[in-house]
Amino acid sequence: MIVNRVVIKTPVWDGRKVGIADFRLNCDMVEVLVDYRNKEGKLLHPYVFRMSCFKARQYPLEVVKNMALRIIPVADFTVVAARML
Repeated sequence: MIVNRVVIKTPVWDGRKVGIADFRLNCDMVEVLVDYRNKEGKLLHPYVFRMSCFKARQYPLEVVKNMALRIIPVADFTVVAARML
């Protein structure tokens, strides 16, 4: 099984979603880390999230700065583990 790890620097603020480049979804599973921190320096989402690439490709495609992104709500991912700081 091929797992592609994606680090998100800034989430999509409209409804707590993340944008994953469509070309990164050519695997079996995608693992997502959201690296965004609030003003206190704490991680906004201190977990490792996972979803099958097949399921991720079912979400709407949006072009942002000439990049095709799948916009996926964070709540739709499966939490795999808590991140160690």
